[in-house]
Amino acid sequence: MQKTGRFDSLVENRGMSLHLGIPKPFEIDPTWMTSALRASDTADGTAAVSRLTCTPIGSGQMGESFRFDLEWVGDGATGAPLPTTVVGKFASSDPNSREAGRMGAYAKEIGFYRELQSKANVPSPVPYYVAFDGESADFVVLMSDLAPAEQGDQIAGCNLNQATRAVHAIAGLHASTWGQTDELGSFEWLPPRSSDYVSLHAQLYRALFDGFAAEYGAAIGPEDIDLGRWVGENYERLLNAHRLPMCVVHNDFRLDNVMFTDSSVSVVDWQTLSVGFGPVDVAYFVGAGMVPPPTDAEERGLVKSYAMRLGELGIAADETELWRSYRLGSVSGYIMAVIASQLVVRTPRGMEMFRAMASRHAQQMRRVGFADAIG
Repeated sequence: MQKTGRFDSLVENRGMSLHLGIPKPFEIDPTWMTSALRASDTADGTAAVSRLTCTPIGSGQMGESFRFDLEWVGDGATGAPLPTTVVGKFASSDPNSREAGRMGAYAKEIGFYRELQSKANVPSPVPYYVAFDGESADFVVLMSDLAPAEQGDQIAGCNLNQATRAVHAIAGLHASTWGQTDELGSFEWLPPRSSDYVSLHAQLYRALFDGFAAEYGAAIGPEDIDLGRWVGENYERLLNAHRLPMCVVHNDFRLDNVMFTDSSVSVVDWQTLSVGFGPVDVAYFVGAGMVPPPTDAEERGLVKSYAMRLGELGIAADETELWRSYRLGSVSGYIMAVIASQLVVRTPRGMEMFRAMASRHAQQMRRVGFADAIG
């Protein structure tokens, strides 16, 4: 696999590979959809899509998602019902967001569905067709529709029950790759966590911080801006202070990227995957997602619940170190708010989301004493 350049969708079911290209969402017609779904064995040669409609869904900042409603002729012979809806995810139509995606985000999402999902014990959509062109930054992931699951609302927040369920779901991703840094090195689209990697991100944060402060300073207040400057000055110390084994982390594990039903949780949007420390994902979700903020007992209880779930999945992690890593990880949402807000397209909802993230994570950082966790 190439680290950059061109990825084609290679579907090897039935001993053949298909190169169907990367259409724009509203260019997809019944013939293309039929070929894509046949390639994944979702449909066979006795069934074909006769008509489809395409509707935008979701609120992604770097990618755009659409639901395709399908009508079929023939009933197929695979024994499984033919899907009446599927979801397609595509590169952003905004040039700035697309350019940000070209920096590695799009390749990560493709890499997850093509190489990691089968290993990762995390509930996520089933991919039918996956393709990426690194030169144009075009991509498509055609996947199962999670409806009637509903997307979480980052701004509105969630309660303790939803947070607990989400934490249990992401623990599956962490446990399946816990301590496997050598094996993870085979994924060329997943950069290793190194001193150079941390230094590069520190430089990016510092370069973008003044723009963030000018844009959001009045909304979040001088105290939170001062805290953000301190983070920039101590960035490397904060990120290098963890002592746990590393694993694959989602790195943007927040409510907008979690789908809920009464009985299930699914995780979406795999464009920010990295090698890191599991409790950081937990701190990221809790800090920006819980409204009102958790009590100290609730926050510690969520980390304890996370530790128990890791144990059920075969990972015996020291709970004291998990809590320490969680405290250090409370800075992660503030960092994301700074960097992402300056790189992706501005939308009213997006700007409110970044404001909420920065403000809520600043509160969390003070609440858990993140600076004292450096040691």
